[in-house]
Amino acid sequence: MPNETPNRCRLVLVAPSGATPDVLSAQFARAVEGGDIASLILPQYDLDEVSFQKQAQAVAPIAQQAGVALVLAGDSRVAGRVGADAFLIAGATTLGGLAALIDRMALFISNDTGPAHIACALGTPSVTIFGPADIRRWAPEQNELHAVVHKPVLCSPCGYSTCPIDHRCLRSIGVADVLQAAHRVLNREAETCVA
Repeated sequence: MPNETPNRCRLVLVAPSGATPDVLSAQFARAVEGGDIASLILPQYDLDEVSFQKQAQAVAPIAQQAGVALVLAGDSRVAGRVGADAFLIAGATTLGGLAALIDRMALFISNDTGPAHIACALGTPSVTIFGPADIRRWAPEQNELHAVVHKPVLCSPCGYSTCPIDHRCLRSIGVADVLQAAHRVLNREAETCVA
């Protein structure tokens, strides 16, 4: 059928905090080459407006060329300045609205945050990426609907709010690790994915 949407797994990436514009654009370019990316969410984190704009300017051309939606979660003025197909989502929904969105998803992929726990509570299939948090305490109950991607490192679990080393617990997780977990959940074969 001509209007039928292909049934395939497309990734939504969330940019990591602390990356310089050069590192971020290089990581994003590699991810675009290696997978079917639907969108990149670029949070402002604790960056000032100028630094956030530099990051957005670094990834916007890559996103446009690859046909990837760029979602800016931060200062709304930056979206207009980067000349990209971007929009502001920060504060655009309530917690109940977020739950309603998650409830409609075929698969929810997130780091270990509140929305990941909402997905589990709603029974929405999910993949949760764990870095420094204690997976024994915070990971969802493993079953065919919920997978965890985690790389065991000597310094995890960690109580630091800012990594004093090099974020090795997250940097060691690749796009392929997350894709593998996503396919397992979509095919209802999930188990703990200590990649």
